[in-house]
Amino acid sequence: MKRSNGGREVTPMEYLTRPQAETLEQRIIHALSTGSYTRAELCSVLGISRPVLGRALGALQVQGIVDYLVDPHRRGRGRPVERLTLRAGVVAVLGFDISRSRALAVAVDHQGFQVAKVARGRDPSEQWEDNLAGLVDALAAQMSDLGLEAGYVTGIGVGLPVPVGRGDTYASKVAFLTKRWWKAPVIVDNTIRMAALREARDGAGGGIAEQFYVHLGWGVGGSVIVADHVRDGATGYAGELGHARVPESSRRCYCGKTGCLETVASIPAVCQAAGVDDLGALAKAVARGDKKARHALREAAESVACVSAAVVLLMSPSRVIVGGELPHACPEIVQDLQDALAAELIPGVPWDIEVVPAVLDDDGRAMGAAIAALTYSK
Repeated sequence: MKRSNGGREVTPMEYLTRPQAETLEQRIIHALSTGSYTRAELCSVLGISRPVLGRALGALQVQGIVDYLVDPHRRGRGRPVERLTLRAGVVAVLGFDISRSRALAVAVDHQGFQVAKVARGRDPSEQWEDNLAGLVDALAAQMSDLGLEAGYVTGIGVGLPVPVGRGDTYASKVAFLTKRWWKAPVIVDNTIRMAALREARDGAGGGIAEQFYVHLGWGVGGSVIVADHVRDGATGYAGELGHARVPESSRRCYCGKTGCLETVASIPAVCQAAGVDDLGALAKAVARGDKKARHALREAAESVACVSAAVVLLMSPSRVIVGGELPHACPEIVQDLQDALAAELIPGVPWDIEVVPAVLDDDGRAMGAAIAALTYSK
């Protein structure tokens, strides 16, 4: 369903976090993942008629998913018996993640398995277009080296380290970079929403209908999940948590404002407050109990809690998930955030909110982008 935005029709970018009921095609793929079957055997296993199976197999054949083999054990006269099997090495969707610190791409087959992966470090000063162009070429080369079939790719999901709204032209820019290798449609969104989607689908948020994802890395972002949907708001810019103002902070942000959460709770900000050069040094200082480093981490958690409390008061999620490079290196910040958030909420009210670390940060954003390409709902 489309919504109006200043007289302009816009399409919501909302992703389902809970897998829907399997289609017949998906049931066939699942059955064939266990071995080969004749048509009669498949009909029996799935409880369907031959005509229904035939229509579904036709759709799968067009997508290059199913192969037909002659049964080698057939003896005697008569027509050879065909056995159905999954075609190996067919790529279904691609996922790309361009974050501030790295670039990652994955290729995923129709069973949801990752069959190729390319990862690179990234200089935040470089343009994301340059990083994506190199990543696209590298993934295409790896897929070719592995003998994967790329002619049946049905969708490409891309997460970018920038605010992505409904009227932005990022999709056309990305399509220009990917069409040399693949003709599939492109979905582009903020990399934090891609991370939240994967975490809600397969990670710390699995099975939770109402949750709030907070990302603490070289930037700060958030994503609200309501009724099993990652929400993007009326314009698509929902989740720009890092640019909410923190009381009593007057630090200058690159966005032009002062006092943004990102100036207190991002990795560069926390390292500066702790008097260390980088994230590795910060983690070591926190681990040995350095008072300045622990104070910087708690200050960051308190600032995140101050901003997040407004979200919690409005939506009352049952879980807050903390992802990103900062909690991965300094897990103490998760408990700090739990304590600080409790202090911000109304006393005596049984909020029953868990604050937990994300568990899929390694390749979660790129896989989230691939999931978005598969499940994008208009």
